[in-house]
Amino acid sequence: MKQVDFGPLRRWTSKGLELSNGAGETFHSADDTNSFTMLVGRAVAHIDPRLVIDLGCGCGIPTIEAAARGALAVQGVDISEANAALARRNVSRARLDGRVGVHCADWRELLHEARPDLLVSNPPYVPQGAHPTVNGGPDGADVVRAMIDAVPDSTRGVALLFGSISNPVSVVQHIEERGWRVGWLSCHGVPFGLYTSRPATVVALRALQREGRAWFHEAELGSGSALRTYVVFGLIAERGKPGNSLADAMTCLLVRFQRHGWKALQDVVLPVPFDCGTYRAATLPENAAYSFLDATVGKHDVMTAARHGAEAFDEAESMTGAPGALAVDPGVLLSDSAS
Repeated sequence: MKQVDFGPLRRWTSKGLELSNGAGETFHSADDTNSFTMLVGRAVAHIDPRLVIDLGCGCGIPTIEAAARGALAVQGVDISEANAALARRNVSRARLDGRVGVHCADWRELLHEARPDLLVSNPPYVPQGAHPTVNGGPDGADVVRAMIDAVPDSTRGVALLFGSISNPVSVVQHIEERGWRVGWLSCHGVPFGLYTSRPATVVALRALQREGRAWFHEAELGSGSALRTYVVFGLIAERGKPGNSLADAMTCLLVRFQRHGWKALQDVVLPVPFDCGTYRAATLPENAAYSFLDATVGKHDVMTAARHGAEAFDEAESMTGAPGALAVDPGVLLSDSAS
């Protein structure tokens, strides 16, 4: 597997910026934060916005990245005071106080008043998540759909992160139905973690999977255990741009992943530029993988599972096999998936 580029995250943490306040009050995934930071940088370069708003800014590193990439003004908003305080400290350490503001508020309040050129967000996307910072509603897509509905008419672009477990085809359809066209798609694979591995969440995800609203891959490891992985997508969409619908191709990609695993996506060709990353558990820094752990799951348990999972992943993929290159043809692959 190719190595993970943690450059964007390391660039900021090397300057003293923090992913967590150290008190267990700030949830973060180093993996998602890094991918979202790269997505924000690409979106700013493409849209060339004057004002960027980051909804649910968390630690603020992607917010700061937007300013560093050239946005004249950036506003981050988070409903958590702990997140907002951490983001403000990071803004000060990055010496961007004059261009980046952070608010502790409901994101709807800020959108009601502001008119951003670019809207970015890494919203909660775990279906029926056990904590507000990860809970995306019954199918995991409630928050992202609400954000799409609330985007001001003057906004030219959106950049969003969401999971294959959170009804991803409906997210793309929702975006397209409201006059947006996806111009960039990226993805990376991750193992089930602290919140996705909770028994009640797994039961909910299995039910959604049967309905075609959640997609994940399971590789049997023996002794009744399995390695479950899902995909985190990042997309950039522009309003009113002509282009092909991505919904059918997204369905084909998900069918392929669920049947054959992560490596089956490496050669997929989509109707939009597609950056397929890697499966990342093996290369996550041990001290950065999870910082928001409750008493039911210890850090040692999570990281041991990640290390064992990384080894088992290669073995399981070699057993299941990964098909060759695929230019997505919805009719062919959907027909194949019905067997």
